[in-house]
Amino acid sequence: MGSTEAGLFKAETNFSLSCSSVTNRITSAGYQYDGGLTGNGNLTDDTKTTLVYDPLNRLRSAAIKNTVGSEQYYYGAGGERGAVCRYSSTNLQSVTYYVRTGAQVVAEETFTLAGTPPDHVKAYLYAGGNLAATEEGDAGAGSGPPAVPDGKSGTTPLRASKLDSAG
Repeated sequence: MGSTEAGLFKAETNFSLSCSSVTNRITSAGYQYDGGLTGNGNLTDDTKTTLVYDPLNRLRSAAIKNTVGSEQYYYGAGGERGAVCRYSSTNLQSVTYYVRTGAQVVAEETFTLAGTPPDHVKAYLYAGGNLAATEEGDAGAGSGPPAVPDGKSGTTPLRASKLDSAG
């Protein structure tokens, strides 16, 4: 069975699932949703990953079963995802910040140690409002966490204090 790497998670490429045409949910064994049939419909268990949501139905954390790997997600005041923290056991391994211009993500910067230059940068290039290309690679010297437009004057660094907590 093939797989594709995606952050801490591997996506299986050869498998089949059963779905309900009534609920539009996966009905294969092991798949669970919050609130039963009348709930929000958030997938909470897919046999390999446990997912937790906040009251606004935003994904807050994902933990791989039978391992110590997990991710926590943080959001800005406008509800946009601002950062992802990756853990091994309880040890923070990396933080990825999303840099935006308006609603569009224009870059991701990943740091493995707080306050150091980013280790990896991914840029998003748009044409006519549509994503046209991405470019990524290892970063050179930087100056700490990226700044994102605050919609007022200049930019404001996107730090945990500007994001909702993952509680």
